[in-house]
Amino acid sequence: MPRPQSNRSLLEWVAVIDDHPSMRLSLTRALNAYGITVESFGCAEDYLQLGAEAQPCCLVLDVQLPGMSGFDLRKALVARDESPPPIVFISAAEGDLPSDVARSDGLCRYLRKPFAIGELIELLRPHLSRALER
Repeated sequence: MPRPQSNRSLLEWVAVIDDHPSMRLSLTRALNAYGITVESFGCAEDYLQLGAEAQPCCLVLDVQLPGMSGFDLRKALVARDESPPPIVFISAAEGDLPSDVARSDGLCRYLRKPFAIGELIELLRPHLSRALER
C-alpha cells in the first residue's frame, strides 16, 4: 500500500456521497492524505446537479441515502451517460449487491462498513493512476 502523499497536483478527483457528515469528513481526510482530491455530497440529488460534464474518475457511494438511494443514483447515471464513473458502494447494511450491479463489467465494487482505508484505496487505485503513482 502506498504511503500518504501531500501537496500533489491532481487532475483526477473522487466524489464521496454519504448522508452521514462524519463519514464524509473521515473519508475526505483519509483520501486527501493519499493525495486524492475529493468532493463530498450529502445526497444523490446534490451530486446529480453537477451534470455529466463534471464527472469524477470514481464514486464512493453509500447504498442507503435519504431520497434517491445509491442504487437509484447508479441507474440514473447509466441512463444519463453511456460510461458513468466506476462506483465503490459502501454500506453498513447486510445483503449483497443486486445482480445487475454485481454484473456491471467490474465497474462496481462493494465495501461493508466499517472498512479499512487501505481496502478503499486498493479499489480506487486502477481509476486514480496519476494520483497514486509512486
